Amino acid sequence: ILAKIIPQFKALGLCVGINHLSTLGHLDENLENSLSEPYQHLVDQDGSVSKSCYCASDPRMQDYLRQVYVALARTNPEFIWVDDDVRMESHPAALKFGCFCDFCMAEFSKETGRRWNRPDLRAAFNAGTRDGRIALRRQWMEHNRTYIAQVLELVREATDSVNPAIKLGFMTGEISYSGYGFARWA
Repeated sequence: ILAKIIPQFKALGLCVGINHLSTLGHLDENLENSLSEPYQHLVDQDGSVSKSCYCASDPRMQDYLRQVYVALARTNPEFIWVDDDVRMESHPAALKFGCFCDFCMAEFSKETGRRWNRPDLRAAFNAGTRDGRIALRRQWMEHNRTYIAQVLELVREATDSVNPAIKLGFMTGEISYSGYGFARWA
């Protein structure tokens, strides 16, 4: 439908784009009509698992995202708007902070050179010296910034594989837990 209607809007002289509403998922609602795949879901630090929000650290989810953004780019819009669900926090009532899944714990372990699991990391955030806690939390914030950067890089690469001239926008909200990595994300 988009491939048919976008040229009509362009013929009218309008700038035409797509707001892709759900890259990772927003919140646990309308589950019966939501994506239901065996991909890794976002996991909170207490072990709560979102029913509708997926973790982009799962290679299966990465493949899915590539396919989605290639399909969107093939409709030839002038821009694609990546919605604000690409964030590590505030997926109510699904979870407050993500992601502490096994994929993310393995990645954080590589980044820090120390083997982590969710319960140990959660405990470490509040244990030890003040300087040690701050250093660990800074590493976690950098991990979160990198996570978002990798999602956006995947989106850019998928879009570029079809048409590098398509502009990408990124909607954001209050994303302090995601690390405010705007310069890198751009």
